[in-house]
Amino acid sequence: MPTVLRLINIEEESAEMKDAGVVTLKHPSREDVEVNEDEATEAISKLMQELVPSGMGVDEEPLTIEIRKRSVPTLEMIDLPGIVAASVNGEPSDMMQRTRNITDKYLRCEDTIVIAVVPANTTRVRDSQAMQMVQANQKENVTLGVLAKCDLAYDPRFKQHKQSTPYWQLEKRLA
Repeated sequence: MPTVLRLINIEEESAEMKDAGVVTLKHPSREDVEVNEDEATEAISKLMQELVPSGMGVDEEPLTIEIRKRSVPTLEMIDLPGIVAASVNGEPSDMMQRTRNITDKYLRCEDTIVIAVVPANTTRVRDSQAMQMVQANQKENVTLGVLAKCDLAYDPRFKQHKQSTPYWQLEKRLA
């Protein structure tokens, strides 16, 4: 499910100051839930399990986590579920299409800035599903690419291959 993290800066003089440290969890199918910061992680985890039990696929409706504090900037970030290539046993057979549809919905928003996370051990980073969707939605100019699992791109045999770095294959994939 998309997870919206909404940080809201409240002024020191604000009447809302008494609510500092309160986290509000919002989902279209539920009443809003308010918890303090110390209880937030457990409450988020519990709510996510209730909304999308393990193996049941993805929920297209976002879970919004709203934090109002003096010490945060006003900012909204959305974490999308990863694009899956195949369903695992017990999941709906259309998981890839569901996750692609969710991603596409947010990529079509005009004010979206994309952080595309791609595993470093993929054959060609440009050919990843995430980068293909970025290109299809013409978001290359507002996309920051992040390589994950870089440790898996390490080749301890780099000297045998007459390479100067153990990450030579990764460099080749990025070219």
